Parts: sequence; structure tokens; C-alpha cells
Amino acid sequence: MMNSNAGGLYKKSFNKNKIRKRKRDNDVKEEMRDREKNGSWRESDRNSPRISRSDCDSTPTRSTTPRSSGGGLTSRKEYQQKMLKNLSKGKFRWINEKLYSSSSSSALELFQNNPLLFDEYHQGFRSAVNSWPVNPADILIDYLKGKPKEWIVADLGCGEGKIAQEAPNKVLSFDLVANNHMIIACDIAKLPIPNCLFDIVIFCLSLMGTNYVDFLKEAYRTLKPKGELKIAEVTSLSLSQNSLSQISLCCLQHITC
Repeated sequence: MMNSNAGGLYKKSFNKNKIRKRKRDNDVKEEMRDREKNGSWRESDRNSPRISRSDCDSTPTRSTTPRSSGGGLTSRKEYQQKMLKNLSKGKFRWINEKLYSSSSSSALELFQNNPLLFDEYHQGFRSAVNSWPVNPADILIDYLKGKPKEWIVADLGCGEGKIAQEAPNKVLSFDLVANNHMIIACDIAKLPIPNCLFDIVIFCLSLMGTNYVDFLKEAYRTLKPKGELKIAEVTSLSLSQNSLSQISLCCLQHITC
């Protein structure tokens, strides 16, 4: 049994705690009134959630907030960036399918009506290239470095014109949209070029239209006698299965026009 002295001490301690709590609550209320009166109460403080005694006494529950691999909370910015990246990949696949399943004239009309699609496509293309074991454009650039600098090269379906920017030869770049001043915008099935001009014609991942045979005919027409045709293409056109990592490089040389 608790003796009278112990009971008195307990009651005294309990009363002191009540007094301290009441004083602390009064101090907080007084500070809030002063801040309201002086206009120093921030809007963020006004709208911030209040913590009640029940919140403190309740049993803590496991947080359901998504966490990053490092253990920190996943920020809204990281989530938005991830969603935008997924949207960009989906847009790239959609445009790529359009280019493979339509004629070059239809693709030209598509980009003319919406020039931003060209930039979105090549943004997705650059992202895909980063995962490849090798970029076929680099192979072709190395090949051209071993050829005479005065040779004239055609890069048909050049994209952003990487070959013209890095090869030492004179390279004329052609694509549906002129991404920079080095590119000639046209349908590569109808090149604005006279016969027998080029020493080398390149198709680097650009035989992507239902009328690709017309592209090859134009290459044949514009090549010099004993000119070279270089074709770099994927082993499969299914981009959704990472087949772009398997690059097949075909070299057809000494084609007489």
C-alpha cells in the first residue's frame, strides 16, 4: 500500500506538472495573439496543421509516403521528371512507328504540320543511343576518315547531322526537317541533286518508310561510277524490345550508276 507521504509527493508532483503545462499553453496563446496583432504571423504558419495531444499519444504508424532508393523522401520534382521521361519514350515510339509505316511524303507532311515532333523524335533517339553498345554513325565517321577529304558524301536521313559535323570530308546532309544550317530539308525520295555527284551515299538508320526502295533508287542515281553505298540498319524494327542495341552494318560497294 502507498503510505501518506508517497501519496502527498505524487499529488504535489502532479499539480506542478499541471501548472507547468497551463503556463506553457498560456505562453503559446499569448505569443500567437502578439503575432496576430503585430502582423508577423506568416501565411504558411496560419495554414500549417496543428498538432493535438491525441496526435502525440497515438501509436505511430508506418509511413506510406514513397521513398527513393537512398531512403529519402521522393520529391515531387523527381516524380515529374520520371513521368516526363516515360512520356518522351512513348512519344518517340509513336513517331518511329509512324515513320516506318508511312511514305516519306506523308512523313514530310507530318513534320511540316508539327515541326516540334522532329525535335521530340530526336530527343528520344539521343536517349536510346546512350544505351547502345555502339553508335553506327561513329563507325561510318571512322570509315570516312580513311577516305580522301575531297570526296563528296551524302548523308540521307541525317537526323541532326552528326556525320557532317565530325567527318573530314565534304558531307551534304538531307532530312525531312533542317535541324541546323548544314542540313537540306527535303524528301530523300526526290533529292534536289544532279546525277552522279556523290562518291559515297550513306543511310544510317534512315531506311524507314514504306517507299524505301525509292530512297535506294535516288542513291543509285546520284552516285558516281564505282561509288559506294553504306547502309547501317537495325536487325529488328521492334524498338520496344531494346533491339536497337543490335546493330547490323551492311556495306554495298562499287555500285555503278
